[in-house]
Amino acid sequence: MKLNNLLLYFFSIALITCQSPDGEQQGDDAPSPSTEKVEIVTNVMDFVLPDTLEAGWNTFTYVNKSEHPHFFLFELYPEGKNIDSARAEVVPVFQNGMNKIMEGKGEEAGDEFAKLPGWFSEIKFTGGGGIVSPGGTSITTVHLEPGYYLIECYMKMAGGIFHSAAGMLEDVVVLESDTMNNEIQVDADVKVSISSKEGIEIDDTLRAGVNTFKVYFKDQIVHENFVGHDVNIAEVTSN
Repeated sequence: MKLNNLLLYFFSIALITCQSPDGEQQGDDAPSPSTEKVEIVTNVMDFVLPDTLEAGWNTFTYVNKSEHPHFFLFELYPEGKNIDSARAEVVPVFQNGMNKIMEGKGEEAGDEFAKLPGWFSEIKFTGGGGIVSPGGTSITTVHLEPGYYLIECYMKMAGGIFHSAAGMLEDVVVLESDTMNNEIQVDADVKVSISSKEGIEIDDTLRAGVNTFKVYFKDQIVHENFVGHDVNIAEVTSN
């Protein structure tokens, strides 16, 4: 199938609602919702984005100007941990483990991954944008709670080097102030449902051109790669 200029909209199942997250309808005196998109840009192995964001529903335009495919994932870090903690205690463990896998040393790789700090299990992976090819753009909407986040791409280069180890790890603070956006109601061309028991459910025929996908996560579990379900769109071609 050939899909051009995909617009991907991702929604967190735990927070899908037609009203504000605290259950209160927005009244006439409430602040006006923010409709502005937040831009995230990758030039090579980096993320360029604002230092702070408002809580609530945020829509991100991700522009990949690099020569590599990338994605972005927001990770809510536990109190007292930050990007320095990740660079010292998490990124090296994953890289060392992947190095062992690349060498065909599976048991030793397991020993490396066992060195992850105990607080790693407290990280909340809260959503992000799917894989975007070089020169591509995606639009993604996610709900963010207040707190300290890292934004990461952990795709791998040909030699098994994680992009996060090469610099694709940045921090951002989500403030207490709220965008006041309700759940974004999308007129989706394609609806995708995913669960640990039923797998991925999607129409088996898609049309060429611009497509808007709405993804519904029925549940979320932690897989062997230490994170949960995600959805990416790939074009498969044959020579």
